Amino acid sequence: MISYKEAMELLKSESPVYYKDQVKRKITGLIWRRDHDSLYATVEVLDESRNCVSIVSLDDIETCEEEILSIDSSKALLRVNELIEVLQSIKSCFIYENVDKAKDGYNKLMREAIKLDEEIRALADKVDDKKVIEMIEKNKKDEEAGFPELDYETIEKENADFDRRMEEFDDESFVGDQEEE
Repeated sequence: MISYKEAMELLKSESPVYYKDQVKRKITGLIWRRDHDSLYATVEVLDESRNCVSIVSLDDIETCEEEILSIDSSKALLRVNELIEVLQSIKSCFIYENVDKAKDGYNKLMREAIKLDEEIRALADKVDDKKVIEMIEKNKKDEEAGFPELDYETIEKENADFDRRMEEFDDESFVGDQEEE
């Protein structure tokens, strides 16, 4: 949840934000809505993956710094501990030859494993989002420093220039080696 002032700052800085645990490129606008008895603010966020703009409540938006700092593996660790307990109960079922209870334990083990998988994927998404945000910030700095955006033609031209310089270097060093002998 962010305030209107924070939304204004994020709009000016064009920083990435989180909406329902997904990174959005930036806030593109602030909109005041009128209800029958009040005014409330909403924001317009750019979703690059879908090439669209969504209008959402300020309550659903979090800054990326808040979200990334909250990468917490405690839920995943709790799931691991629950899996260990289920495995121990299955082991005791086999020791006492209680096959029906072992089957139930196995089903519970699979349910807990799915929950653990969801927690691991959520952690991986947050780590990936952190990398995306770092890349966006780097691109912003490059644009501010005047570095051109690289496209296919620019890369091909630079590769050709590099190859030409390498050939010149090889030719010069080969000629110098022959003169020494």
